[in-house]
Amino acid sequence: MFMFVVVTLVVLPFLLSHILVNGFNWTFTHNGHQFVNIHLDSDHVRTPCSLDTVCVPITFSKLYCDLLHCADRDREIQDILREQACGFFFELPMVCCPYGKVSVEPYCDINGDLKSGL
Repeated sequence: MFMFVVVTLVVLPFLLSHILVNGFNWTFTHNGHQFVNIHLDSDHVRTPCSLDTVCVPITFSKLYCDLLHCADRDREIQDILREQACGFFFELPMVCCPYGKVSVEPYCDINGDLKSGL
């Protein structure tokens, strides 16, 4: 009985997060090349995200793009971005972003300038 409880408490959350992340299919184009599911690629993702987030380049995160324009002068925002850091996609930092805030197109550039029309 004790072993079943331990296995359930330790293994089940891992399996659920693995299923949830693996069920999130995400394809985008960067510099003319198509990338599929980089959030599952250990060459880019260094730190796992929580159950309700996925590791994406910061420019594809609507949530964190909105914070970038204040990051140079706001220490609290810098701390938030640092805490959510999970890897790098070439030169772009990656952050743990809620699934509903991930864009298929870049939402901003690395300098925090919002794309026109967004």
